[in-house]
Amino acid sequence: MTFLCVQPAAAHPHIFIDAGLKFQFDDQGMLTAVRVNWIYDELYTLMLIEDLDLDPDGDGELTPEEIAVLARQDADWPPDYEGDLYGTADGRPIALGPPRSFGLDYVDGRIISTHLRPLAKPIDPVAHAVIFKTYDPFFYAAFDVTLPVETQGRDCTTEVIEPDVAAAEDKLAALMQFGPDDGALVEQQYPQVGEDFADSVVLTCAGD
Repeated sequence: MTFLCVQPAAAHPHIFIDAGLKFQFDDQGMLTAVRVNWIYDELYTLMLIEDLDLDPDGDGELTPEEIAVLARQDADWPPDYEGDLYGTADGRPIALGPPRSFGLDYVDGRIISTHLRPLAKPIDPVAHAVIFKTYDPFFYAAFDVTLPVETQGRDCTTEVIEPDVAAAEDKLAALMQFGPDDGALVEQQYPQVGEDFADSVVLTCAGD
């Protein structure tokens, strides 16, 4: 299964990921897909490699066969995994298709993972306000949009808006203290606050 299919376990993230996006447009200038790039932190990468019994000599190098093992796991998405990518057009959710065109590499002790998320229907980026976020709803993994945010096929601008971290932490603290029924919070009621900590990537395209 994909690396990020994990169960919520605590109030703070256990995985840290640098993220980048590339918006892809067709010949009519419609937004049709988003290329997602993730780079996992060194500690989680090491733990994953050890769990999979890779790099047995501990030299920090992976063979092509070992990288293929990681790639197969990264591309094996269970049916209920939404992919930690969420978009809106004028505030309404954008439906995304299944992932494809996976790629994986291992550089300087970190896993580099990429895949393409096609939109279920093309969207006119001029007629609609388009915003994308990459986040784990349960905040087990923390995404930070530090990699390039690009466009392909159309001249558009992008802006990364950072979250109000103080407000998000206050919300998390309150939700961790009391569950939905005003009782002690149990694991099944873990608050889905990942979006509150997520960067917003705003896409702006000018009309002809």
